[in-house]
Amino acid sequence: MRWEIGIDEAGRGPVIGPLVITGIKIPVDQKSYLEEIGVKDSKKLTSKRREELYHLLESNRDFQIVQVIYSPAEIDMAVNTIGLNMLEVEGFSEILNRMGPIDGTIVVDACDVNTERFAKRIISRLKHWSKEANMVSEHKADDRHISVAAASIVAKYIRDKHIKDLEESLGFEIGSGYPSDPKTIGILPKLMEEDEPNEHLRWSWKTVKEKWEGDLPKRMVKIQGQETLF
Repeated sequence: MRWEIGIDEAGRGPVIGPLVITGIKIPVDQKSYLEEIGVKDSKKLTSKRREELYHLLESNRDFQIVQVIYSPAEIDMAVNTIGLNMLEVEGFSEILNRMGPIDGTIVVDACDVNTERFAKRIISRLKHWSKEANMVSEHKADDRHISVAAASIVAKYIRDKHIKDLEESLGFEIGSGYPSDPKTIGILPKLMEEDEPNEHLRWSWKTVKEKWEGDLPKRMVKIQGQETLF
């Protein structure tokens, strides 16, 4: 059976919450099903429609969906070490390795300005790479390839759910989490009232650094069961 795998992320730019990377593996002969149910770039859909499509995609037993979710602490550590682009390379690679042997086409929404370099970095980290497989790496792939659009829907839905859960635990609205959102900017002081910024904030973001008085404290992150300060 020939497959197509689409991979996309949600939450690269926000100051609050996780980065969600999603891969979806579908039989090529079922791509028409994605068209029938109305799959398109998640940014062109309402939150309600994304939720409806998420459940349709997630319940389809012929599809394989794999996700990698990076916490704000993990994102901060990457920013201070390997860089955000390389974190996404690691996440895309992990998804493909968890999917096992691949016979078909992989389409990725490249975060690197150099799309070819992004693809090569992912391929170099794969445990199972068949000569029958090929990778398409493009900008705005979620608007051009329906498999990536499907991945974008799942990633966006999961990130939005994390934000809703966070709002419930905090007891107030936080908006989208993006620095361009006035509601998000308005609640940042509430998330910086303690001895250190809230754990759900990305401390490496300029938005946080500018609003924090003095030097930011060291941050703790768990890596494979171990805690590391940075």
